[in-house]
Amino acid sequence: MNSKLKKFYTGLLVVLICSAVLSCVPKKEIKRPSIVTPELLLQRATLKGISSLKASLQVKVYNDGDYLGVYPGSLIYKQPDLLKLSLYAPFGITVMEFLYKKGEIQIYIPAKDTLYRGDVSFRRLLPDEKKLLSLPHQLKNTKSGYLLSFYNTDEKIYPKAIYIFSENTIQWKGLELYRGDKKVLKIGINELQENLPTDFEVVTGRFRVRLFLKDIVINPELKDSLFHTGKASWVLPLRSFGGWHKEWP
Repeated sequence: MNSKLKKFYTGLLVVLICSAVLSCVPKKEIKRPSIVTPELLLQRATLKGISSLKASLQVKVYNDGDYLGVYPGSLIYKQPDLLKLSLYAPFGITVMEFLYKKGEIQIYIPAKDTLYRGDVSFRRLLPDEKKLLSLPHQLKNTKSGYLLSFYNTDEKIYPKAIYIFSENTIQWKGLELYRGDKKVLKIGINELQENLPTDFEVVTGRFRVRLFLKDIVINPELKDSLFHTGKASWVLPLRSFGGWHKEWP
């Protein structure tokens, strides 16, 4: 073996050994702040600095535990109350369009020439922090992490929403929405980019949908006219959409 080749393999060996040693060094654990307040937690559950967003995504869909398939898609969002999600089949054919617009949800299924629509109780996708904190609320530290619950009245019988955070890093881990004593929507967050969920799961009724965001563009210029669905011959109430939670309109 010539000297140059010998030096190369020696250097490579040193790099591999250093990498192995460094990988064994315990990582510094991120501790939670000494004082955890509702205000501090909500700062981690808002998209500060993001007024609009567009991204491509991959969506895995389940119904009653049955895997229905994986679909490519696209997502656009504009504060405070506009969001559109589109799913595609091969060759770019639209399978479904989901639109949240100023407190109304629309689900358009081109193959059925049908549009499902209904109002929901929340008028903003992400409530203003000050308005949210003006509601009666309660903070609990449990074995699974911090639970920040918000109520409609001071009686605190049933929560309106519960925000979930990890205990040590107080990262935002999810959100649950309730109507009365029934949970109607659950969002579980697996991965964040800053405060933006990029791998998360949505469960409502019989449906469970896991979304992976990629090719994210922050604060693009998005016109309100982009937030619409296709036209359909049949328009039905949202509760008629198969698998949708009965508590929704």
